[in-house]
Amino acid sequence: MSIKEFTLEINLFNDPDFVTFVDVCVFYAIKSNVKDLKLNFFSLDRSYNWHDLFGIVLSAKTLHVLKLRGCKLELPRNTVKLLSLKKLNLSHVYIDDHIIENLVVDCPLIEYLKFDSCVGFKRLKLSNLSRLSEMKIKNNHRLEQVDIKALNVLSLTVFECDKWWLHVPLQINIAFCKNLNRLSLSHVSITDEWFGGQISQLPMLNYLFIFDCNELKSIEISSKSKVIVALQLLEACCTQD
Repeated sequence: MSIKEFTLEINLFNDPDFVTFVDVCVFYAIKSNVKDLKLNFFSLDRSYNWHDLFGIVLSAKTLHVLKLRGCKLELPRNTVKLLSLKKLNLSHVYIDDHIIENLVVDCPLIEYLKFDSCVGFKRLKLSNLSRLSEMKIKNNHRLEQVDIKALNVLSLTVFECDKWWLHVPLQINIAFCKNLNRLSLSHVSITDEWFGGQISQLPMLNYLFIFDCNELKSIEISSKSKVIVALQLLEACCTQD
């Protein structure tokens, strides 16, 4: 028997027996060749104990969609085997750099990536993902570097409000995303030099949104169709008294 979709939203209450039961359910879903897996281990007080999935989810070869919240992903001996995965959505998840690196190698069909309020990783370096078309990166507290070398990415959102308040810089390299046409940046420490060097390398860009990027003092874009957008952004978001 196969399962098309399995969704679990639950507060674990630190009950060892109950946690074991949950793991058995997840294991059963994976063994039943589930295609769409959504696990939300929330807490009523909005704290997270990082429920440990022990790598079983990362070996689910039949998964097309994986959405996780409030859990911990570790890779002691196993390797990532998400060979069919197309959509990955991680929120309040502990994930380290090692797993991020394996995602690049072992998720060749990935089309959509979202990292929201995740911890444990400092670098997000992606390359050779020919089907990746959309990415969202939001409030990942320890993230220091974003380096995306994926020609077919069409849409990218980077929203790092926490870093803006803490004055923690985030290095972003997207110059190799030659087909990027939608870019949204919010509370990101980008400079005039970065803007000129990166945006000039994106010939297909036709939508640009910038909000509260206070280190950006001026905007220069050569294309006439984009000058209007730049002036609106400059007036609305980048002017200072």
